[in-house]
Amino acid sequence: MTERLSILLLLLHIVAAPLFSQQPQRPQTPVEPFPYESVEVVFENRAEGASLAGTLTYPVGYEGMKWRKVPVVVMVTGSGIQNRDEEVFGHKPFAVIADWLAHHGIASLRYDDRGCGGSKGPLVGLTTENFASDAQAAVEYLRGLKKFGKVGVLGHSEGGTVALMLAGEGIPDFIISLAGVATQGVECIVWQNEALLQQHGAPKEWADNYGKALRGVYAERIARFNGSLLSDIDSVRLRGGAVPDAQQFVQQMCRRDSISLPLNLMLNLALVASNENLWLDWFVAYDPAETIGKIKCPVMAVNGSLDMQVPAQANLEVLQKLLPGNKKNLIKEYPRKNHLFQNCTKENSLQYAKIDETISEDVLEEIAVWIRGL
Repeated sequence: MTERLSILLLLLHIVAAPLFSQQPQRPQTPVEPFPYESVEVVFENRAEGASLAGTLTYPVGYEGMKWRKVPVVVMVTGSGIQNRDEEVFGHKPFAVIADWLAHHGIASLRYDDRGCGGSKGPLVGLTTENFASDAQAAVEYLRGLKKFGKVGVLGHSEGGTVALMLAGEGIPDFIISLAGVATQGVECIVWQNEALLQQHGAPKEWADNYGKALRGVYAERIARFNGSLLSDIDSVRLRGGAVPDAQQFVQQMCRRDSISLPLNLMLNLALVASNENLWLDWFVAYDPAETIGKIKCPVMAVNGSLDMQVPAQANLEVLQKLLPGNKKNLIKEYPRKNHLFQNCTKENSLQYAKIDETISEDVLEEIAVWIRGL
């Protein structure tokens, strides 16, 4: 099957932190008994034949609140097949967010991605569009319960892009994008690789040349991907933008464009060019600019200044420029926070596993305050 790949690990195969010899501390992970109710639910994405299993969490004191007034949030995970807690490196960000929201009068639904936990559905050739379809089904499920007021979407990383996509179609009542990608995907990938190469000691000339070559590889992949969409042959569509004779292609491209790189980076470019991955092709080709310009609902979009996976400044500038005016919008860059919104330094920004904190409380507080102010 074609899997979504973590953007961080997509090209450079960098391990964010060494394995722990003992269980790391995760003080924010909720521990029973809870002062709120959580129920296991299953809902269907009939359009795609998917069945999604999740946890619906009611806020503390829900029984005494006015039904159809309590806001509820659908949580959408980042890239990679993940469980409903978006569990990574021992952290459970979505469980922490759901717990915080429940303590502040807000309900939530978090669910396993297809192929994980209790969720099932077609897995071959998945792209972000398929996961957006699942998130839309979650919104429709909650509306069908007729128990809540406003229904929003909170997405992290790729999930933030999904939130923007759904908002552009007028589906949720509000959205929260946590480190979502607002630029064209190729811009994010190239920036990320250049930054990571330099952070790991590569000369700036190598990083610049690698970025230039990577753009050339993706330009070829995007052209081939767009062509494959016109085919009625399954094998051609599934191959997408994969480049045959990738090593020869990379060598000729670098020679033509006077790009000089060490052998290991040349080989890595060839792997990127040859990999059959529709999720990657869709991601690098997708530009959400038109979608962002159509959004009418309130948007909270935040990034961390030390995020090494999604460039904060570039993404927030796009949103500030393209989002239609709405006095309830909140566009913000948090200082000294990484892709998971952990407090960090530049030196340990990628060491998610070594940081005990799952997500900064000031981010959690602002999410809750913003939703309750809608």
